[in-house]
Amino acid sequence: MFDMLLTLCTLVAWRATPALAGRRWPLAVAAMAVALGAGVLVKGPVALLVGGVPALLAPWWLPQARPLVTWLRLLAALLGAVLLALAWALPAARAGGTQYADAIFLHQTVGRVVQSFAHARPWWWYLPILPAMMLPWVASVRRGGSAPVPAGGVVDRFMAAAFVPAFVLFSLISGKQPHYLLPLLPALALAGGVRLGAGRWRVVGWRVGLVLALIGIAVAVGLGRLAVNHAGRIEAIACGVLIVVVGLSFIMERRTTSLPVDRAALGMLAALLLCKLAFVLGAAPRYDVMAAARRVAAAQQAGVPLLFAGPQYGLLTFAGRLTAPIPATANPAAVAAWAHAHPQGWVITNEPDYHYPATPLYRQPYRDGSLRIWRAGDLTGAASAPPLTQTLSDYPTSPARCPPRTCPMRATSPRAATGNGP
Repeated sequence: MFDMLLTLCTLVAWRATPALAGRRWPLAVAAMAVALGAGVLVKGPVALLVGGVPALLAPWWLPQARPLVTWLRLLAALLGAVLLALAWALPAARAGGTQYADAIFLHQTVGRVVQSFAHARPWWWYLPILPAMMLPWVASVRRGGSAPVPAGGVVDRFMAAAFVPAFVLFSLISGKQPHYLLPLLPALALAGGVRLGAGRWRVVGWRVGLVLALIGIAVAVGLGRLAVNHAGRIEAIACGVLIVVVGLSFIMERRTTSLPVDRAALGMLAALLLCKLAFVLGAAPRYDVMAAARRVAAAQQAGVPLLFAGPQYGLLTFAGRLTAPIPATANPAAVAAWAHAHPQGWVITNEPDYHYPATPLYRQPYRDGSLRIWRAGDLTGAASAPPLTQTLSDYPTSPARCPPRTCPMRATSPRAATGNGP
């Protein structure tokens, strides 16, 4: 997910910010220009917000920063970043045409800010999400001693400059996803890490263990129910049990002093890796469209008319290495008209709104529903449609073995066309 790459660009920009006020400011300007420009290429103008605002507010949190000088150097870095981004965006817009230019310059940014075309959520949505993203620390840390925090004032002000403006703006923007906050979390981690290192905060072992155990139970129950088959369910539950065991090891340990931060961090990392493994073993088949994409690619090369019912977002394009787009429509009447006109064609959909009583040629679990392929003639019941004599299994799974319009079709029984396996 490119939010991790944006986080890297943000950290480079933050690291270069103090140097804007020092003697090596030319190197800092170059580093910030590259970091912000790469961030814009990664995810658009939001990179200027998460990476550039701390530099804009540097005279407030950095004692040696002179406002006018710092802002002029920041302006030079911003100009470099814009030039770097436009070096790709302008040729790409020229090559992609008007619609593509509107998408990269306006739709992907303005469309999410004003009235989101995807992931629209209320302004307060991040308030319960943020504590969950900060587990186990938000639930496992309590006040320890009263030792002074080295450079605590500077760190706290930097944290506020890096986190608060971006978090408020993210909350006001219509489109929201948990991972949008990822570039902001290092600021919170820095402020907490300074306090943990100074002994002001301590990590309570049983609290960390309780968080890990609850994560394990959630994995065992959630992914166990989501798994495609029995084997995946068993594997997901086994990973959940392992996470619970990791958590119990912290809970049962008797410690009078603070649990070492590195142990708590490694325990959380181990739990997250096991969560990832549980997802791959249990639910990943619901996101794997390779089998369907290969069959669609072979049909496309054989000249079979194709239509995607509902929005497709290029679902099968990359996996099937398709050489031409699949026409799509979200209009049920248009789907019916197309099916009448192309009885030998295939109608593909992963939307629950498009469901037909006919038996699909192919079906597989996909996300929280299913991906289905029908023969168009079976949907219309047209008298002119010839009997069903071919199945998806009659096409080779590799497009390279099926030259255009030469793919053999073997006669088979209608019952064989109902198989739902890959």
